[in-house]
Amino acid sequence: MAISVYGPGRTFANSLINGGHIDFDSDWAFSAADGNKLLGEDGDNWSNYAKHHLAQDSEAESETKDRFKYPFAKMKGDQSTIYRAGVIAAKSRAAQQGQDNVASAADALLTAIDEKAEDGDACGTSKKKKKKAGDETFECECIKCGHQMTSEAHCDELKCPECGGQMRRAGRPGPGKDKKDNQRVDFVDFMPVPTAQDGVEALDAALYSRMKRTSDGFLAGRAVVTNVGVFPYRMDDGTIRWELRPPEEVFHPDSLTTLKNRPMTDSHPGEIVNSENIRRFQVGNLGEEILTDAYRVSIPIIVQDAAAVEAVQEGKQALSCGYLADVEEKEGVWMGVPYQGVQRNIRYNHVAIVDRGRAGDAAVMRMDSVDGDHRSIGYRINDESPNSHTEEIMKKITLDGVEYQAEAEVIKALNTTQSKLDEISGSLDSLQKEKTEAEAKRDELSEQLDKAKKDLEEAQKLTPEQIDAAVKARMAILTTAQKADVEVKEDMSEMDLKKAVILKAFPNSKSKLDEADEGYINARFDGAVEHFEARATEDVENRTKLGGETPPDVPKEDSAEAARERMIERMTKGDSEQK
Repeated sequence: MAISVYGPGRTFANSLINGGHIDFDSDWAFSAADGNKLLGEDGDNWSNYAKHHLAQDSEAESETKDRFKYPFAKMKGDQSTIYRAGVIAAKSRAAQQGQDNVASAADALLTAIDEKAEDGDACGTSKKKKKKAGDETFECECIKCGHQMTSEAHCDELKCPECGGQMRRAGRPGPGKDKKDNQRVDFVDFMPVPTAQDGVEALDAALYSRMKRTSDGFLAGRAVVTNVGVFPYRMDDGTIRWELRPPEEVFHPDSLTTLKNRPMTDSHPGEIVNSENIRRFQVGNLGEEILTDAYRVSIPIIVQDAAAVEAVQEGKQALSCGYLADVEEKEGVWMGVPYQGVQRNIRYNHVAIVDRGRAGDAAVMRMDSVDGDHRSIGYRINDESPNSHTEEIMKKITLDGVEYQAEAEVIKALNTTQSKLDEISGSLDSLQKEKTEAEAKRDELSEQLDKAKKDLEEAQKLTPEQIDAAVKARMAILTTAQKADVEVKEDMSEMDLKKAVILKAFPNSKSKLDEADEGYINARFDGAVEHFEARATEDVENRTKLGGETPPDVPKEDSAEAARERMIERMTKGDSEQK
């Protein structure tokens, strides 16, 4: 298995918490029925099912229950509700499985739930109240010096008696200064989640989070730092060179691993950051939990240097990767955009805080801001610089509800491809319908043929005695049907005739006949025969007493015998012709 935090699930969990849809006290269980309810009446609402889970297994098949792990919410009436016990269960099981990134994500949700309870504005079935001092004791530790102590007050309300640093609950994973659990202060408007007001449609919020000012004075959050695509670079001689950063290179595990825990710098240094110069250049760090979508790479960041924090708050808020890469001299076209080279073996060195970043980076030691040695003219969101070529070469296109920028040729190629796909899809749907109808007709004809063969085989097995007995039985039924004034049709079976006779004799028995077996019908038919014979006898006696003749509805023996002989003759003749 390849378990990772599922971004849309975490985003949905936070939205439930922010909306107050929390169950604080109920026990947690997530049954198959709970999962089926999330899938909807048609059983195919996989996006809804998925977002109720905190993790996914990328090696499992998509749109299967095996794909999504660690459910934390389910339907409560008509409302999705996050369960505190469900988050605790996810955190515990993930920790047991060594899936620290999932356990950390669950821990952050648990903290948010408890903070919501303390605010007192949740709309769950009950609200968890903040414990009063003296109700219990807490094991606390300093996030700065590691000093530990026991307190009746909540740890986040305390300062370390040794160094004055912020205290927290002991046993939290990871070094204190990098933990989100202690980021309980107001937001700072720095690298926010892009919205339509920022110049593009809202992007996947799982890849971004607003920077928070921690109690230590740091700024921490998550941001996209790089992406795939074909990007233009202005070379030293003034020419423009287009290079492809393909998905297989940008998302290659060996490349992404080099992004983890890399130093952050204030603008790009004029050299590679290493152990000898890191004290001069480092102002922060990247984290480890990398998230990706089809185009972008996101990672936690923390700015620790006071001067850098101040610069960020004053508006220096763009990010730019510095990395080494091999450039393959190869021409081609990617999504309608031609390129002259392909970047391979991308290995990151640092990420710089710059005034203006770029979506693509430049040759050898790539610096993707205008501060670098090689200047890219790729686009970035809301680049309003008068010197930017973005507005001239980029257009907007919406894919799966998200608006992107791309060259007009790219959009034209995508639209043409989409039109062809829609046309092919329509043709496939029509062919599938015709195929289904033909299969249904084939199956119907096959069933009719099988029945005809079976009837013929059974008829060929009959002896003269059996034919004679069958004729007599049929004639007896027809005679009774005639007495009962039943309308006889050619395709009526013996059971159909018997039911019709029974209904004539006992009109109120229809509901029982619909569900009755053969034995029940035969017994009721015998009763109907007696009924009509008794009625016929009574009619004859009454007419005799009055001097009348035998009623015409009572068949004479010779007419019944003649009919019997005619039926035997037909069956015998048909049998000989078939042979």
